Amino acid sequence: MSSAMEKKTGGCLCGGVRYETWGEPIDAIFLLTPPRSICHCPWCKKLSGAVYASQIVVHKDNYRITQGDPKYFSLKHQGDSYGNWFCETCGSAVGRDASPFPDIRVIKLGTLDNLEDVNWAKPRREIYTSARVSWVPTFEGCIQIPGLATEAGLGGEKEK
Repeated sequence: MSSAMEKKTGGCLCGGVRYETWGEPIDAIFLLTPPRSICHCPWCKKLSGAVYASQIVVHKDNYRITQGDPKYFSLKHQGDSYGNWFCETCGSAVGRDASPFPDIRVIKLGTLDNLEDVNWAKPRREIYTSARVSWVPTFEGCIQIPGLATEAGLGGEKEK
């Protein structure tokens, strides 16, 4: 089995909720949360409790909960729903979805068991860089996008 097809596992801090994913992260589409990204938006800051969030996007058919029963919390923004699965015991986020993109799941990188699998999970883009905290450095090798990923072309550079 190629490394992309090997199952990657992850879960919450207390171990009550576990998941697995396989296949390549989705890269060649526009998303509010682009694949393999660092996000500096206010929502991600609040949801993660950190000054930025790191995440990957996978196809929903390549993600499944293998243990536990995560709780679901949904927020509305401009008529769309943005949901979060989390462990009721420890609060760790174990997955996200968005109604504008029903075929995807977002995984917070910190919940993966093997964070050293950098070829698969290493962030490639930073979004909402205009909201970056001043003391957070630019991530080397990441394309810089000042707002939403939908404002950028497939190459990640701002369209003129």
